[in-house]
Amino acid sequence: MAEAAHPRDAPEESPLSRWWVRNVGIRLLPNYLASSSPRPLHRLTLELFVVIALKIALLMLIWWLLFAPQAKPDTRPAAIARRLAPAAPTPPAGHP
Repeated sequence: MAEAAHPRDAPEESPLSRWWVRNVGIRLLPNYLASSSPRPLHRLTLELFVVIALKIALLMLIWWLLFAPQAKPDTRPAAIARRLAPAAPTPPAGHP
């Protein structure tokens, strides 16, 4: 037969679950929902995803603020010809 688990091996309950059992008298919350900290690997995974999501959001915000508003160059043939045309001669500053 299976041995009964020792009480000290049981996971610690959160104050909310203790309040619920004391005041309502029914235990509806499973241990993993009632405990104050999830398993360490799950917490690490969650923190990793949150950090990556925040970094992506920050980089997108920086790009949107700094690079997206830049004016696009005019690539019409007339605009390119005007840009490549020689400069108009300026009249020399002479005496009147």
